[in-house]
Amino acid sequence: MTRITSVLVALVAVPVILSTSVRAHCPLCSAGAGGVAGGASALGVGLEVVGVFIGAFAAATGFWTTKYISTQYVRNQEYLVAGGIYLSIVAPILPMMTEYTPIYLSMTGEYGSLLNRTYMLNDYLVGAILGGAITSVTPRISRTVSKIRGSTVPFQGLATTFLLLGVIAASLHTIL
Repeated sequence: MTRITSVLVALVAVPVILSTSVRAHCPLCSAGAGGVAGGASALGVGLEVVGVFIGAFAAATGFWTTKYISTQYVRNQEYLVAGGIYLSIVAPILPMMTEYTPIYLSMTGEYGSLLNRTYMLNDYLVGAILGGAITSVTPRISRTVSKIRGSTVPFQGLATTFLLLGVIAASLHTIL
């Protein structure tokens, strides 16, 4: 086994073996998403896929951290704190991620108007936004699945999160 593979296996296996319970947006989700992002980058996968997992890592870290603030100073404080942590993780990496994909929009008007021009999308930023959004909605999806089934499968939240992240990452990798 190569050194990179050993590190990736340790990043996934150690938290799974040592954990007694898993909740949405726990250290296990954060470490897993961060480990996958590092592994994807080391393997040379596109920046859009790295962005998905960095965005997921940032969102999971933000939501996990807000659980430890017991006093509410402003309305919707947990979302403000989670958003601040998300931005503090995603934004500093943005200047280093310089791959862009052109998207041509031709709906109406002459070329150069708002609905008829070529837009350049930063691959990393698109992935980070999608990864953060997926991580934000998967606890609700997991609760809905539990309600329908009447019970919870072990590691259901983690499995749901990584399944959706994997589908989005694979889709983006083939599209962009």
